[in-house]
This record gives sequence, C-alpha cells and structure tokens, in this order.
Amino acid sequence: MRQSVLILFVVLPGLAAVLVCGYYLFSDWAALNAAFARFEGAVARNADLRSIFIAQSLQQSFRINCFADGVGVLLGALLMAIGIHGLCTLPAGCPTSA
Repeated sequence: MRQSVLILFVVLPGLAAVLVCGYYLFSDWAALNAAFARFEGAVARNADLRSIFIAQSLQQSFRINCFADGVGVLLGALLMAIGIHGLCTLPAGCPTSA
C-alpha cells in the first residue's frame, strides 16, 4: 500500500515533471540559439540601437525560459529521488533488491 502511494504521488509526478520540463527546455534551447545568433548578427552589422535592444530582449527572454525549465527538471528529479529513497527505506526494503 505504501509503495503504491509513493509511486503514484511522488515518483510518477517527479518523472512527469522531468519529462515535460525537459521537452520544453530543449525546445527553448533551440530558440535561444536562434535568438542569440540574431543578436550577434545585429551587433556584427552595426545595426541601430533599437534593433540591437529588441534582439537582446528576445534572447534574454529565452534565457529566462531555459533557466525556469532547467529548474523544473531539477525539482522534478529531486521529487523523484525522494520518492525512490522512500521506497528503499520502507520496512519491506528496496523493491529492486533481490
């Protein structure tokens, strides 16, 4: 009973958070690379200050998104690890041990 509660309410939500946030992290990472290339291009061609400011703001917003997604991955992994540790410390022992 305790094992099912830990798996259902701790391990699986942690795994779901890692998967969902990881998916969005990689998609935001690709967008960040494109936005940073656009920013570097604007700086290299000596664009006007308004264009550089817009390109910089865009790439900084993707940086914040990547940071938030990365924090979600780490928190999901932490939740999942806590659940697995709870499974291993139950009186029945770790379910993976023979």
